[in-house]
Amino acid sequence: MSSKTSHNRTPLSHFRAIGKKTRHRLLFLASIALTPLSALAHHPLGGRQPETALEGLLSGIGHPVIGLDHLAFIIAAGLLAAIARRGLLIPLGFVAGSMAGVGLHLQLFTIPAVELFIAASVVLVGALLTMKQRLDVRKEAILTAVAGVFHGYAYAEAIVGANMATLASYLTGLTLVQMVMALGSYLLAARLLKGESLADNRPLRLVGLAISSIGAAFFAMAAMA
Repeated sequence: MSSKTSHNRTPLSHFRAIGKKTRHRLLFLASIALTPLSALAHHPLGGRQPETALEGLLSGIGHPVIGLDHLAFIIAAGLLAAIARRGLLIPLGFVAGSMAGVGLHLQLFTIPAVELFIAASVVLVGALLTMKQRLDVRKEAILTAVAGVFHGYAYAEAIVGANMATLASYLTGLTLVQMVMALGSYLLAARLLKGESLADNRPLRLVGLAISSIGAAFFAMAAMA
């Protein structure tokens, strides 16, 4: 009877059975492993401006994934959302802010030293994950929305001057991929860390430290450039 029960258990039930500490270690390792994968990806268009609707869609999907700083921020936003009531305001704020940033760039508004601001935002969002006592979720949503403006401004560099069909498909791909990545991070963490606070979760704080380190590295490179 016991063997039949064991045979019918789902992969999720097996995962839960291995114990809280081990699950947290696996979450930590998975989160750290996700970010270097972007370094292996290549821009779908080799860096040139998209010229068709399909190319615009591919470029919009690819940009946040291949940019390690963008990817790290989005994953961190999803993790923050998972441990907060009404936490989805955090990634939603970021995506809305990124669309505003794209709009500013398309209107030829200039944001100086945008790469420094992006790197600083990655340091900040990682630091939020390391705090034992977090900010109010509305304040975190505002911070991620402001950060999104800088990320969106950088995204738009790839699309300035494109025709309307290409621009629309680019924005569609950009919005969808950011939401999918943030929600994927959110759902995974919410399932594994339900009901826990930052104070109870050392592995999650270590992920935050790793994300802040990524941001610090990008900040140093941008400053030297």
